Amino acid sequence: MRSLLGPRGSRRKSGPIQHSERAFGPVVRCLIAFAALSLALGSKQRSIECQTLGVRVAEVKLDGPVHDIVWLTGGVVFVITKERTLYRSADDGRTFANVNEQLEDADTEEDSTRNGVLAMHPSDADPARVFFKGGGTVHWVTYNGGRTFHAIRPRLRLHEVKLHRTDPEAILATKLSDVCSGLSTSGFCYQSLYISYNFGTTWKEVVQYVQQFAWGPRDETVVYSAFGAGAEGHQFLQDTKNLNVYRSADMFHTTEHIRMVVRRGVGFKVSKSGVHSRLIPPVHTARTLLQCLPASELQASACSRGRWTVGICGSWW
Repeated sequence: MRSLLGPRGSRRKSGPIQHSERAFGPVVRCLIAFAALSLALGSKQRSIECQTLGVRVAEVKLDGPVHDIVWLTGGVVFVITKERTLYRSADDGRTFANVNEQLEDADTEEDSTRNGVLAMHPSDADPARVFFKGGGTVHWVTYNGGRTFHAIRPRLRLHEVKLHRTDPEAILATKLSDVCSGLSTSGFCYQSLYISYNFGTTWKEVVQYVQQFAWGPRDETVVYSAFGAGAEGHQFLQDTKNLNVYRSADMFHTTEHIRMVVRRGVGFKVSKSGVHSRLIPPVHTARTLLQCLPASELQASACSRGRWTVGICGSWW
């Protein structure tokens, strides 16, 4: 995968397309000029030459503003619009076809605002795979760069989705309770973490009241922060002093390998060297709040502005 102006094989995060004029200079100015000109020209498909830059820009009519673009290897490009319509190009973006009709049950939600494709998640483990998150309880996957699509119906309105970097089958995702989504008035609003071992076909709920989650430095590791056992009520009303960071060493296959690693950890960041978490002040010593880890495995920074951070050695993860 590659970004709009980047080399083949790279990827960009989901979300509105933004490029820095400072980073791309005249290329961006050419594209901005093209965008302004395309509004004046109308809906006919045209091509415009930025000859001084050696860039050829093809204009294609879509049903709305572009929400996200994903580039795959082999000249395949996917685009979703603000109207949640999916387009596919097989010629490196020169032409696009609306493929929503190939997505089974893409328009069956009672609430029409939940129909269509909400987000795209390309796989780093398999460049031909993409997970398409629907706005409702139906989602889609492709195993061959969009030549065919398969609908999956887990009855889950997925929130945040993260594909595994080396295992093409593994996916982590969160789901908001029906109270959060306005689909029910009974119960509480909280977020649950799910995992799939078969590219979204089936899902298993593994944690409730989860705040943050990520794949860990090691392939089998999942790191997440959640409110402690016994949490109840609305999640947004929970006391952050009950928020801890946990680790599963076997991708939630068993509960034996789940362990609290940071007590009162507000959040964390995963890097190749390990996991860094911010602790809730006041903090006097790392050991008082991190009794779950041997002191030799901790590296605490000096207290700055009432905040402490702790780095957990990558070898431990």
